[in-house]
Amino acid sequence: MIKSKEGKSREKEYNTSYNLALRDAFTTFNDFSYSADQPTMLTSNLPVTANTNIETKTAPVHIDQPTATKPEQKEALLYAQAISNGYQLIDATPKIVMTLLKTSVEDCYISNNGNANGIVIKKNGNWFFEYYKNNVLVSEKLSIKF
Repeated sequence: MIKSKEGKSREKEYNTSYNLALRDAFTTFNDFSYSADQPTMLTSNLPVTANTNIETKTAPVHIDQPTATKPEQKEALLYAQAISNGYQLIDATPKIVMTLLKTSVEDCYISNNGNANGIVIKKNGNWFFEYYKNNVLVSEKLSIKF
């Protein structure tokens, strides 16, 4: 985390003083050098400080490739049992594992597995259960027999 200096202004009018103080604070970042040819290269002479009070996790979200996937394991075959507004997915024991609710989009269902709410969607011939956990998109591959 990079911290800027505190912006100050001696103006009495709020809008003017806010603008000047913000500009003063941003002068800290004038020492950064950035090249559009190499966007990952970012250098500065400023000290980098760690704030232990705030835990921030950011992850890029790509539409074609989910950010988090469960480790590859052999998926248990789930059987779809029709209900009035969608399907129930049942495993071999027979226990209800997940509920799928119909949507207006083909091969896309609103789903709940008891722990998380998300969607079940068909991508490239495979079924995936996608949901968010701690602000990270999780995608689990499912093996469903309709």
